[in-house]
Amino acid sequence: HQIFDTLVAFDAKGEMQPFLLESFKPNDDFTVWTFKLRPNVKLSNGKPANADVVVRNQNYLKNSPVTGPAFKYSGVTAITKADDLSWTVTLAKKTTDYPLTYATQLGVVADPDWLESNDGLAPIGTGPFVLDKWEIGNKLTVRKNPDYWRKDANGTQMPYLDSVEFR
Repeated sequence: HQIFDTLVAFDAKGEMQPFLLESFKPNDDFTVWTFKLRPNVKLSNGKPANADVVVRNQNYLKNSPVTGPAFKYSGVTAITKADDLSWTVTLAKKTTDYPLTYATQLGVVADPDWLESNDGLAPIGTGPFVLDKWEIGNKLTVRKNPDYWRKDANGTQMPYLDSVEFR
């Protein structure tokens, strides 16, 4: 969660809420969900986080031998761009809680070029921090993402810290 934000997150009451999303809405029979991103969100490399990025991420994950089974279990039949910030997910069966999927690893937004490169050592996401140094088995240092989208309740730009070191 330092380098990647999810599309959906849980609030203090444990209820799912849009996070990177502005909204999500099902059709009448819960077989098609429409998702809309917040405007002006950027990846940590400065590229826009838009529907093209999310659809490409989702289709990559859907076809992955690691994450693909979760899409199959959910009955995902199509992931389609609707407009610059929106996409739809079509399901083979009624699924009233599909947005929960986006609170997991399947809901992170990453640079699709990085994701498809399988370079786990140089992650590019939408989170509050970017990778600075990683000494595997010793420490990982992240620094403030200057393009981070979130502000606190007082309008102060987040994150508050310039860097964090994990050991």
